[in-house]
Amino acid sequence: MLAWRSTLTYFLAGQAIAGVHLDSSIPDRRKHALITKHPLYGRVIRHDEMPALTLLIKASQKLPVSAETRLAFLVQGEENTEDAEHAMWNNESDVFVLTFRSQRHDAIFFPGSSVNEGRNLLLAAACIQEFRHGHRY
Repeated sequence: MLAWRSTLTYFLAGQAIAGVHLDSSIPDRRKHALITKHPLYGRVIRHDEMPALTLLIKASQKLPVSAETRLAFLVQGEENTEDAEHAMWNNESDVFVLTFRSQRHDAIFFPGSSVNEGRNLLLAAACIQEFRHGHRY
């Protein structure tokens, strides 16, 4: 139990992304809040971080399920998915995007990752957000 708590503390101490300007609609404000406060955005993810993130995934399973409908969309790839991402954002959802070749200000960057590694990192990103909310999606 202690291991995942100290790991969670480490990941929740992330840095904000400077220079991100989005319009004032609710989805854009929520997206801006996520990418500026989430500890996996705005930096390069290293493969040696995955064991700690795996502990977070397992620990999040003990959180209660949200009483409201909440969705986490996990998007992985290099294509321009901006329109699709915008359509997924609303008051009940969060969208996590991962790239592996080129770094974007609004995506988690895990260079050289496999499809499975990227999928697991996206799940860990959603789990970190679950800890912030106090409940599961």
